[in-house]
Amino acid sequence: MAVTYTKVAFPKIEERLRNIINEEFKNVYISSRFENMGSDESIRIFTSSSNLLEHTQYSEVREYTVSVRHYYNEPDSIRREEYVKNRIDRLKKLIMGNISSAGNYYDLHIDGIQYDVQDVENENNPDMHITELEAMLKNYNKWS
Repeated sequence: MAVTYTKVAFPKIEERLRNIINEEFKNVYISSRFENMGSDESIRIFTSSSNLLEHTQYSEVREYTVSVRHYYNEPDSIRREEYVKNRIDRLKKLIMGNISSAGNYYDLHIDGIQYDVQDVENENNPDMHITELEAMLKNYNKWS
C-alpha cells in the first residue's frame, strides 16, 4: 500500500486565511519573510509551528500557530496609532468570523496581539508600525 499525504499548512490554512482577509484588505501575501509591497499597508501570513494533538493509524489532529502581521507605514504617529488599532480590530473580527472552514480548519482563536513589534523589518524605518496577531487553529486530517 502506497503512503499518501495531504497538503495542509499552505492550501488549507494559509491560503484560506489569505482569501478571507483579502476580501477587505489589499496586499495580503503568504511568506516567511517580509516583502515590500510598495504600499503603505500590507498583511503577511505564515505558519510558525504545528503540534501533534492526536494520532491514530487512520488520522491525525494537529494544532497550527499562524502569525498574521499587519504592516503600516505612516509618519504621523497619532494618526498611525489610531488607524492601526482600528484596522487590527477589523482584521481580528474578520478572522474570528471564520472560526471554522469546513475541511480546512476548526477551533480558530486568536491567542494574542502584539502592537508596535520591533524587528529587523522596521529597524531602519521608524514610520513603519508592525502588529502581530497569533492565531491558533486545528486541522483534522484523515489518511487516505
